[in-house]
Amino acid sequence: AEQLRTTLPEVADLMTGQVDVLLRAVVYSEYASQMGTHRVLYEARGRIEVWDLWTGQRLTTIEETIATAGVGNERADRNAQTQLATRLAARVHESFTETD
Repeated sequence: AEQLRTTLPEVADLMTGQVDVLLRAVVYSEYASQMGTHRVLYEARGRIEVWDLWTGQRLTTIEETIATAGVGNERADRNAQTQLATRLAARVHESFTETD
């Protein structure tokens, strides 16, 4: 985080004001359990950090966990990641809307 904090103002200068914030996402998904013969439960966890490029300060951190089922590992994992991405995007949007 410290390296990011000191590097971001340099990136802002290089981008000549085209970008004001950086979103940094960290996402994990993993098998949670088997539900019957074919259905699988997956859990996806994610964190998005919103950074101000000009000051190098973290503006907010948003965390979310989603559990979802699907038929087969790939489908369940994809469902969990898709739902997580949708929820995180909505929460980032909400956080910017609240500050406007």
